[in-house]
Amino acid sequence: MNRKHRNKTGRFITLEGADGSGKSTQIALLSDFLATRGIDVHVTREPGGTRLGEALREIILHSADPIDDKVELLLMFAARSQHVTNVIKPRLSNGQWVLSDRFTDATFAYQGGGRRMEVKDIEVLQNLVQGDFRPDKTILLDLPVEQGIRRLTHRGEAVDRIEEQDLAFKQRVREAYVERHRQCGSRIALVDATAPIHEVHEAIKNEIKDLLNDLPNLGLELAGLLLCDAESSVKPCASCRSCQMSARGVHPDLHVISTEEAEGICDRSFRNQSMRYDDTDSTKRERRTTVRSIITVDQIRAVTESLNKSAGLGSSKVCLIYPADALNLNAANALLKSLEEPTAGSYYLLLSSFPGNLPPTIRSRCSRLDLNNPSNDESIEWLTTEHNVDLEVAQQLIAHGLGPYEVLQMNTREDIVAYQVLIDGWGWRTAWLALGVFTLSLIH
Repeated sequence: MNRKHRNKTGRFITLEGADGSGKSTQIALLSDFLATRGIDVHVTREPGGTRLGEALREIILHSADPIDDKVELLLMFAARSQHVTNVIKPRLSNGQWVLSDRFTDATFAYQGGGRRMEVKDIEVLQNLVQGDFRPDKTILLDLPVEQGIRRLTHRGEAVDRIEEQDLAFKQRVREAYVERHRQCGSRIALVDATAPIHEVHEAIKNEIKDLLNDLPNLGLELAGLLLCDAESSVKPCASCRSCQMSARGVHPDLHVISTEEAEGICDRSFRNQSMRYDDTDSTKRERRTTVRSIITVDQIRAVTESLNKSAGLGSSKVCLIYPADALNLNAANALLKSLEEPTAGSYYLLLSSFPGNLPPTIRSRCSRLDLNNPSNDESIEWLTTEHNVDLEVAQQLIAHGLGPYEVLQMNTREDIVAYQVLIDGWGWRTAWLALGVFTLSLIH
């Protein structure tokens, strides 16, 4: 489904898998990881997530009376309807990311596969309760049934109505999950849950990387360098007045233009900067029924007016536009006039993962800079020379698959952040991003 028609700014991620696959452990690690990115996270579960849902969960899992399979299915969707309506959708609309331990894919696996209920009946209830609402990403932790049983036995905990089912039932559940993965394509990512915990966590982070975006952070880093008062061409000093104001999101000469949709998946520092040019007309905002996914001509006109004024602190002014490919036609035409006759001391940073979508007239007036991942040797050199990380530690962690900035965070957190840039001189000879190749266009 096209995301620009979805009335939400957060992201909905579900973790699926049979009992013993490690969902609880991995959802906690993922929540901590996202929190380090400045993302507001709500963790929930199914059945459950609301007072009514938790009451239904108790009935479904621990009822002393026999429950007919159809009743169990209906109870599942009754809890889900309450969950989606009262918790998941409102939190997504408020910009939170929601992580759910199981969702509808579990119903297809347990009631469809395990109970052998008709898939078409489940689909009817899914459409009734959810419509076209689906998770942005589902992580399926796949584990051999026998290994899952051993893990549950090792825990020594009492089992519920579903956990106590026989081996054949659990094998059907696993097969149904794998079939869902095959049917749903890229939405469901299958992760090998037999691997060590830290490797599973890294695999999950890799699967959700498309929901994250480090390009805005790179743009802020470069903007900070352009505005920094210190006479340095390597990186912002972080101590001058300009750097401190940039860090707080209140620098008068840093102008960030974005979309509401992009703000929902960016770090808090980027959101603080970009809200300055969001719609100021509350009536207009209330009339909209979808999250704004374009950059409008009003935003460009407003920032152009600001750039035409004298710099508030130093001699430079920076306009950061992300995602630049979200400019609508009128906005692109308005921006083109500024690029053709830029105000003295003004820099335009156009950030895009899809530069080919920018109008040719805009691209022709930009200096294009493509950024690729550094080699392991470059990462180790940056860690040891710029941040005094022990050489042996850097070598071991980089070889283990961690990124450079992740290594820096190891001293203070068990979980780690997956973003940062390596800046080597004014030419930005090398830059590291956790999420692959991006494009940055620079206009001065």
